[in-house]
Order: sequence, then C-alpha cells, then structure tokens
Amino acid sequence: MKATKERNTPNNADEKVAAFEQKRRNNLFLWALVVVAVNAAWLLTKNNMVQAISTVITVYAFYRVVVYDNHKNRYSRRFYDRTGRRLTDPKIK
Repeated sequence: MKATKERNTPNNADEKVAAFEQKRRNNLFLWALVVVAVNAAWLLTKNNMVQAISTVITVYAFYRVVVYDNHKNRYSRRFYDRTGRRLTDPKIK
C-alpha cells in the first residue's frame, strides 16, 4: 500500500466517500444507538414488557440493516421489486 504525501492514509481511503455510503453509515450508527439504548433500558428495569419491546426493536433493526437497506440483497424492497429484479436507481452501483 502506498501512503499519500498529504496524509498517512493509504490510497486516500478516507478522503472521498460517496454520499449514499456516508448516509448508510450514519443510518447504521443510528440503529446501533437505538438498540443499545433500548437494551440498556431493559437492563435497568428488568421488566418483561420492556424485554419484549427491546427484542422486537432489536430484530427490526437487524432487518433494516441486513435486508432492507442493503443494496446487494435481492430481497430488499427498497432496491428490488418483488420478483427480485433491480429497480433503476442511479445511486446504486
């Protein structure tokens, strides 16, 4: 790997990130914060209802991150139709 002269990052890896990739990373971070907050609330209360709610929110967050927001997953309704054909979106590579 060749380091640049301006910075010590290899191949300018941190300089240019596509806008949709930055939005995806921010969304991933947001869902991680939600899951941590809900599970922390369950740990503090030890209530069965809060546990059920935290489980549902955690599973939904995993679904959003792994299936729905993933542009490489053909089961994603956001990027593919119900038959598995890619929707036309110029932002996706």
